[in-house]
This record gives sequence, C-alpha cells and structure tokens, in this order.
Amino acid sequence: MLDNTTMVTFGFNDDFFWSTYCQAIKFGEGFEFAIDGAPYTIFDTGSSHLMVPPLYYEPIVKGIIEATGGRAQYAVRRGTTFVDCNQRYLFQPLEFMFSEHYIRIDPKDYIWDMYGDGSVCTLLILANSYEFFLLGQPIYQQYYTIHNMGRSTISYAPLRNTAAEVPYSAPIPDVLLWMADPPSLWQLYGNYLVIALFIALGYFVVYPLFVGWWGDYSDANANNYYWGGGFYVVLCLIMYFFLLQPMLNLPPLNILGTQSDFHAVGFGAVIAAAFFRRSSPFKASAAASEKVQELEANSLI
Repeated sequence: MLDNTTMVTFGFNDDFFWSTYCQAIKFGEGFEFAIDGAPYTIFDTGSSHLMVPPLYYEPIVKGIIEATGGRAQYAVRRGTTFVDCNQRYLFQPLEFMFSEHYIRIDPKDYIWDMYGDGSVCTLLILANSYEFFLLGQPIYQQYYTIHNMGRSTISYAPLRNTAAEVPYSAPIPDVLLWMADPPSLWQLYGNYLVIALFIALGYFVVYPLFVGWWGDYSDANANNYYWGGGFYVVLCLIMYFFLLQPMLNLPPLNILGTQSDFHAVGFGAVIAAAFFRRSSPFKASAAASEKVQELEANSLI
C-alpha cells in the first residue's frame, strides 16, 4: 500500500521539464557533500545515463572511487570512465539529494557491463555540455514512480523484493563538493595556435626553402615537393605529440575525432593544404592560363 510511510513525493518546477534542484550528493558513509548553488536538475526517463555539469564530472568520479577506499581501478578515456568489472563489489550506492531527501542508486544501476560478459564495465555517468544535471534511467531503477503532471510532482516508492529504500530525509551537508578548475585559455585554444604556427612556418619558411633548393614547382621536380611536404607534415606531428604537447601541457588530439577535437588526419591535411596552396596545382594552372591568354593576344595583333 502506498502512503506517506512507503512513498516520498518530490515537488518539481512548473516548466517544460521534470526539473528541480540537486542539493547534495553522497558517495557512501562519511562521503557526503553539498553542491554549491543547488544546480538545476532534469529527470529524464529517456536518457540511459546520469549527466552532470562538466566541472563536477571529475570530482564525482573521484568521490565514487574514494568511497571504495581508493581500491577500485579506473581509467577515463574520451569522457567515459572504465572500471574493473571484477571490482564492482567495492562500489557504494550513489545518492542525490532533492528537497532534503536522498534518492539512492545502487552500483549495479550506475555501472554498466558493456558486453554482458564481465570484460568491460563503465560508469553510466557523463559530463553534460551544459551547467545542469540530467538524470536518466539509473535514478528510476528499483523504484515505482508516479508522475503527476497536474501537480508537477514525482512520487518515489521502492519496488518489492529489491534493495531500494524509501527516500529518506537528511540535513544538507556542511562540506561543499568542489568543482574542478575550468580549462585555461591555453588549454582551450593552444592546439589552434600550434596548428597556425606550423602552417605559417610551412608557408613562409619551408616552402621558400624548397623553391631555393629545387626551383619553382614543375612536373620535373613534383616528386621533390611531394616528398618534402610529406616529410614536413610528419615532422610537425612528431614535434607535436612528443615535444610540444607534453612540454606545454596541451590537451590531446583525438585520433578518432569528435565534433570538438582536431584529429591527426585532419591536422596533417590542414598543414598539407596550406603548404601546397602556393605550389603546383594552383601555381602551374595559373601560369598555363596566363600563357594561353598571352598567345591569344599575340594572334590578334
């Protein structure tokens, strides 16, 4: 029977979403923190993940690991946190506070066995692109929920024969969960500046050297230009990956590529395109066109 002892009802904002404010997070006993400003939070049954504000992603992952006593092994690759499937028993329930009540998420609901064979596991936690929480299916697992659109409420009651508990009341913790430091301008734009530097060097220094060595581009020396340009591109990549990136603490180029990152193939293509912009296909074509125009003009005289 559902009543005030077996169910808790949360009030939500009267807007376009099932939205509220996240007051705190708890990683385990003795690991609970208030979240500064109680960020805007959307409950979304259509999402498979817990999406957190980008500057809270790293602290939340570290909090989950610290609650295991620091024993759980993990690695973050391209925004996904991988954990050892054989260590799932170490993880503690993850709890979010709304209206001074904690909703509990068991490890089996926020750790995903990708192939179902215990070979690769990930946390169902991602960094959001925006400064709010978007909480998907993990926060609904093991609960019976009632969405009341008229009153803008969601009621939570634990399912029978599960480990879920009725959301319980607790004071907001005194200790804040600190956000990660935002990326510096150099971290945001350093790769662009390095690429611009390589392009400028190729255009204004390396290409004139080639002209001095081999003369203007022609069919006779085309191979020299292609091999020389290719060597310069490879040299730039080597300098970037093994010298500039570690020395200047630049963010890594994504070899597979995403919407927000340059990848190695694109990096080389940009340099090569800029390098050959002054040479053969363009220059030779323009020279041929000028020669044809000159001959036509002479024939009219």
